[in-house]
Amino acid sequence: MKATLLYALVAAAQVVYAHMAMIDPPPLRSAKNPNNGGNIDFDITSPITTAANFPCRGSLSLLGSPAAAPVATYKAGESYKATISTGADHNGGSCQFSLSYDKGQTWTVIGSIIGGCPVSGGGTFPFTIPSDAPSGDEVIFSWSWLNKVGNREFYQSCAVVTIEGGSAARRRQASVAFSARPAMFVANIEDISGTCKTADSQDPAIPNPGPDVIVNNNDAVPPTGDCGAAASPGTGSGGNTGGNTGGNTGGNEGDDGAGGGSGEGEASSVPTTAVVSQAPTQSSGLSVSPLPDLHVVITCLQFDSPGGVFVSVPVTDAPEPTEDPEVPEKSKKPAPSATEDPTTFITGTKPAVALPTPGGGNTAPGGGSSPSGVQTGACSTEGVWNCIGGDSFQRCASGQWSAVINMAAGTQCQPGVSDTLVTAKRRLRFHRI
Repeated sequence: MKATLLYALVAAAQVVYAHMAMIDPPPLRSAKNPNNGGNIDFDITSPITTAANFPCRGSLSLLGSPAAAPVATYKAGESYKATISTGADHNGGSCQFSLSYDKGQTWTVIGSIIGGCPVSGGGTFPFTIPSDAPSGDEVIFSWSWLNKVGNREFYQSCAVVTIEGGSAARRRQASVAFSARPAMFVANIEDISGTCKTADSQDPAIPNPGPDVIVNNNDAVPPTGDCGAAASPGTGSGGNTGGNTGGNTGGNEGDDGAGGGSGEGEASSVPTTAVVSQAPTQSSGLSVSPLPDLHVVITCLQFDSPGGVFVSVPVTDAPEPTEDPEVPEKSKKPAPSATEDPTTFITGTKPAVALPTPGGGNTAPGGGSSPSGVQTGACSTEGVWNCIGGDSFQRCASGQWSAVINMAAGTQCQPGVSDTLVTAKRRLRFHRI
């Protein structure tokens, strides 16, 4: 009788003091994973404390074995829910969902929840597979958690899943290219994140949460310490072939052109992640990495404040022209020729900054300029643009002017330094986006 009572008390104590982990999709070495083969991590709810069990609590050594067979199949462009277990929720915190295509070396964020994640008693949390996510049979799906109350800790659960490609139409609708999404934010692991730590008893503000964000607490507090490397441990996995200093490589798969590959390589001298300052509204800024002389597609992020933020990503193939079947035949615009590079414009915004007077006489905020209009050295107003002769541009990022990037074929910008990159088709009037 006493032994039975003692066992019950121990079991109850384990439930009370257990932390939380993802249970669906079932992680590697989870008791709920049908492929575990008896290899179970009984501490799966414990935090990751050193580089020895990062990422995924060291379970990625199982990749390639039957224990790492995919446990779920997701389709690009579709929405799903992940289930988190019951346990000690530490009054919530902030969470992220990420994908890795290179066995956990780099992570691409597909969703962030700021505050209120997880909740007492567990529950389900929504996420969407980006419409242009590359296909793969051994993709690592990660749920990571930075707790609010208690020791400064980092938790992660990882499951192997299959990603199937969505329709070509859905991929063209992606507001942010998969390769332009941020890396998973890591803090509170000294071996990995250095001095970067989250604030005690506060919901963590994730420096670069990406375009798909659920904000449950507008007063979330940014981390302290040097979080530059922690905010970007590696560039995102997959995406189109690029010549940027991140070293992203990949190929187009089939007619749909779903880019695959990895983001290994040294980090660029101009970071591709932005730091979010405390503000009453959610906003985002992006800096442009140096690129070789490639044609580019100008795309933007969608937010709720005035202005425009453009991200330039190299492409290997021009986007497919589309037609509206309801437009009369005579009014249809001719499809681009084989030698023409179509350009896609998507409206986006960034925090408003006072605009300089359009036209001549614009000067750069900080740094110096050459007779050609190219800005060099330091700059003082983060995020401003410099159009050079209408054919190329650069941006103030992390206090330095970026390398010069050519405009997309068939487009030009209004020369000078301004908060908004004003673009137009050649031989047409300028219009502000």
